[in-house]
Amino acid sequence: MLPVSGEGVQIGLPVVGDLPDEGFYSLISLIKPKGTKLNKVTNLPIDVARNQLVKQLEKEWLFMFDSDEIVPPEALMKLLSWNLPIVSGIVFLANIDRPAPAIYKYEHRKQGRHYYSSKINEVEAYLLRHKPDNKDVGVVLPSTKEDLIECDAVGCGCLLVHRKVFEAIKPPHFVLNSGGRVSGEDFSFCRKAKRAGFKIYADPGVLCGHKPKQLIGYQYFLSWLKANKEVKNGN
Repeated sequence: MLPVSGEGVQIGLPVVGDLPDEGFYSLISLIKPKGTKLNKVTNLPIDVARNQLVKQLEKEWLFMFDSDEIVPPEALMKLLSWNLPIVSGIVFLANIDRPAPAIYKYEHRKQGRHYYSSKINEVEAYLLRHKPDNKDVGVVLPSTKEDLIECDAVGCGCLLVHRKVFEAIKPPHFVLNSGGRVSGEDFSFCRKAKRAGFKIYADPGVLCGHKPKQLIGYQYFLSWLKANKEVKNGN
């Protein structure tokens, strides 16, 4: 059972080792509602860390972001403005060969595993419509309800969840994949949330940077798409 709820937002920040500069500057720059509480969990496996953040939730909303993310200052307030049970910003995968958005469509299940595909086309279409010229990696662009992208799963790098979602799901809320893959706790949470009747959305106007080693943001994503199209066209 979760602690007694209070109004407002609780920030959940899982950290391994020291808090990276990216997480620190995102945290101090983030525009927050009055009374926002920070909960930092350190040096735990990622599924254990996220479940711990849920167990300690004392507010109406839990805003999760990872310590290697560059989250724009307006991100939290923009996500709150939608008043949706589950809504994510756009985080790009830490893969220089495929920096796809961490928002997904469910494809199929095979041999006990669930397979997803990134909603690349939807994010590209939004960016081409808005043609961002901001040089910052983390930025919030204008978006309407029509721009929101319904997803089957999202990552937890910039994710806002209402406590009623956690209350409707039997714990543990986050479970890692079996078979030795240290990933998937975000997918398991999203499957449970959808089974409980909640829809999952992503705001393509909330664009985050990702820097485990190399800084990856929407500019890198668009350059990757362009290079792949040129290869396919034989240029």
